[in-house]
Amino acid sequence: MDREAIEQLEKDWAGVSRGDREGFARIYRTMYPDLYAYSQKITGSQVVAQDAIQDVFTALWQSHKNHHNIKSVRTYLLRSVRNQCFRLLKKRNRQVSLDHVDDTMIQIDPTELKLKDPSVRVRQLVQKGLEGLPAQQREVLYLKYFVNLDYQEIAELLSINYQSVVNHVYRAVGKLRQDKVWQYLDTEY
Repeated sequence: MDREAIEQLEKDWAGVSRGDREGFARIYRTMYPDLYAYSQKITGSQVVAQDAIQDVFTALWQSHKNHHNIKSVRTYLLRSVRNQCFRLLKKRNRQVSLDHVDDTMIQIDPTELKLKDPSVRVRQLVQKGLEGLPAQQREVLYLKYFVNLDYQEIAELLSINYQSVVNHVYRAVGKLRQDKVWQYLDTEY
């Protein structure tokens, strides 16, 4: 998301606290793709992902007058949807803790990546490398390189300190390099 889109999001958010329905709709349209992709990664279910987003936006509109002191709308919405995903999963009798993402969470599909060599062999190698990362490292990589959050936003979203985020990225990239996976990723990563 570019700087201009983020600024528009912040303006719309200010209007929402005063009851601006158009601003609320723009926030929904702007954020939905990132929220949906992230929530689907967490839940593994289109239905649960959609329900989580719907629940969050319904609750936000119902209490819109109370949300004027949010520093980063984007981070706030991602965190809200993340937490709602865990609540829904827990409600559906899955053993998921709000404080810990287990190893099944945040799967990055190699077909989503830009690879220098898109062969089946390379995709399998990349998938194996990604699956070999701890869940939190995968989540941090996903937020950094797919959602394009900066380190501070990731720290706020995951409720961990800034240095931990930096360390997770450093270790994940180091492991992917060690496993000779990083070399296949397009230079954008």
